[in-house]
Formats: sequence, structure tokens, C-alpha cells
Amino acid sequence: MNRRFGITVIATALFASFRLPALAQPALPEWEQPEVVAVNREPMKATFFNFESRDKAIGGEMAASAYYRPLDGAWKFAYSPNPDVRPRDFFRPDYDVSNWGTITVPGILQAQGQGKPIFTNWKYPFPANQPRIPHEMNEVGSYRRDFDVPAGWDGRDVFLHIGAAGAAYYVWVNGQYVGYAEDSKLPSEFAVTRRLRPGKNTIAIELYRWADGSYLEDQDFWRVNGIERSVYLYAEPKARLRDYTVTATLDKPGYRDGIFTLDSEFAGLPARGNVRTTILDGDKEVFKESVAIRDGRFVKIGQVEPATVPAAAFCRFTVVTD
Repeated sequence: MNRRFGITVIATALFASFRLPALAQPALPEWEQPEVVAVNREPMKATFFNFESRDKAIGGEMAASAYYRPLDGAWKFAYSPNPDVRPRDFFRPDYDVSNWGTITVPGILQAQGQGKPIFTNWKYPFPANQPRIPHEMNEVGSYRRDFDVPAGWDGRDVFLHIGAAGAAYYVWVNGQYVGYAEDSKLPSEFAVTRRLRPGKNTIAIELYRWADGSYLEDQDFWRVNGIERSVYLYAEPKARLRDYTVTATLDKPGYRDGIFTLDSEFAGLPARGNVRTTILDGDKEVFKESVAIRDGRFVKIGQVEPATVPAAAFCRFTVVTD
């Protein structure tokens, strides 16, 4: 009895020591990882457009710039009720989308007959298990269109601007992965220069209706989605204004005059140069300042010292680099 018991114990111990390793769990998609809100996206910045001349900047019409290419309008489109049945390789330029329908960008999918709008005030539109999203009900929109790069863009950095899309999306250009983004009501921009080629180019966007961020939207409103704002390309010189911060306060104790401070951030700075700033009240110049670039190696430069200027209800300002 004792001998058989001892053999059984030894055999069990040996089996336990040679147990097969656990299978690796598949990685969650980006739209189920709260720590991932973007991949390869350019840093966020203030809303502005770098025009090639002062007059065009004052006019404020992007369409007047030779370095703006709108991508709004009709896109080829396929609707999938869940990720498992989506066209996985549709981003490849040789993938045939000739039999697909079209959809208008910008536009709400549900307003164009793709899926159903959902209204709820306090309850999630899907079973709550954050940050997971039920795959079987996560609708996918596959967008594609061709475009040509305008002449005269050689030597410039080209960026793709997606004004707003949600809840999450992936982007490809000419079959090459560009990036991923959430933040469905904010713009995303991606550098695409290296992925462009002469002649016809192809852009593809794969849009998911729900993402981990959808758990933040438990409020009283209609749940709809799509590419909701304009999509366009723009080209900029290597040395350019990348971002800025304007601080506008009033003097004390009178609170009659405005105090203006501009903090400029540049990309591709030259070693030397100047930043000229002008504030306009209508067509009237109310403030002008020129500041030398201190060191081309630094990106954040061009601090315009606080200056007292006449207060104006509405002001525009331009930044000109020499």
C-alpha cells in the first residue's frame, strides 16, 4: 500500500513539473486599450493654417492656398456590422472597390443609411465591461478614395488633417500604415510625406463606432458616428510655425488696455531670423513687434514680451517669419 502511494505521488509531481505553458493571450486592439489614444499622430496644436503670404493669411481662406488639397466629397464605402466581417485588406491599392457604394465626407453614417442612430440618456448602448467593447456589435466603416498631389509640393512636408471622426480609426496611404486615433471630436494630423508618390495616391480609413473612450460618453444624446468634419492635405516648408500660445489679459488697476503675449513654437528653425507679430483691429494695426530667433537649435522661441496695446473687442494677429 505504501509503495503504490509513493509511486502515485512521484508521478503526479513529475506531471506537474512538465505542465505545458499557458497560451499567450491575444493583444487587445487599440480601441480597447485606454492608455492608447493615438499612434503616430502629430502633437496637438492651436487651430490655424500656415499661408504662404500675409494677404492670404488675413483673408483666412484655406482654399486660396496652393498648399491645400481638400479630400471632402464622395468616398468609396463598405459597412460591416462587426470587425470579423470587415474587408481586412481594403487599404491595399490593388484591392477592388469598384462595386462598393459611396458615402459623403464629412457626414454621419446613420444619416446616410449606414447603421441605426441610438438614443439613450443614462444607459450605455452596449453591455458595460470597461474597457472592453462587444466585438459582435462594434460596427466598422471602410472608407477609400484616390487623390493626386498638386504640383509644386516637392520639398515640403505634407500632412493629413482629419477634422473629427469617431469613435476610433486607422489610416493608410498607398497601402502603408499611417496611424491610429481616438478623441472623436478633436482633429488629428499625420505626417504622410514619405508615403506619397507622383500621380495617383490612395487613402483608406477604417472607422469603428465604439471604443474604450465611449465609456466617457454616458449622457443624454444621440449616438451617431462617422467622419464628421473635413479631411484635407496641406504642405508646409521645413521651417514653419508649429504651434503658438496667446495670453491676453488686461492691465491693472484700470482694466482699460490689453496686455498681449505670444509664445511661438517652430519646427525646422533656421539658425537666424526674426519673428514679426502684428495685431489688427479690422484693417488698423494696433500693435507690431519683431523678435530675433535666439538659437536655431531650439524649437520653442519667439517670446513677444507683454506689451500694452489699446483694447479691442475683436483682434486678429499674424506671425511672419523672415
